[in-house]
Amino acid sequence: MDSFIVYLRFLTLCGLSEDEGDKYRFLCKDSIRYFKSRAKSEKVLCEQGSSFNAAAAALAALNYERLKLGDAADSLKAGDVTISLNSKSALDSAKAYYNTMLEDVRPYLSDSDFSFEAV
Repeated sequence: MDSFIVYLRFLTLCGLSEDEGDKYRFLCKDSIRYFKSRAKSEKVLCEQGSSFNAAAAALAALNYERLKLGDAADSLKAGDVTISLNSKSALDSAKAYYNTMLEDVRPYLSDSDFSFEAV
């Protein structure tokens, strides 16, 4: 996996400049670490690198949207005018995109929730 490609793709997905996105670089590193730990082998990571890069960037973008949602105000009131923000749609879009990217790498992930030991 290429951390720089994941980071650039994350910036694009989130619409951030390099300066704005620098403080969220840890999200990309965490996503890479997550997929490296779940991949069936190092060989799979090399062979399916671009798919894993895309999935890691999508996961980082999803986590970025989750962080933003926690910081965002739901509405703004100025006099008689109230503006309500719908930040859920950005989170829903990020989830949908992540799930799409996850489908590409799902066959190459180990299933950590299930282990068959004996009959």
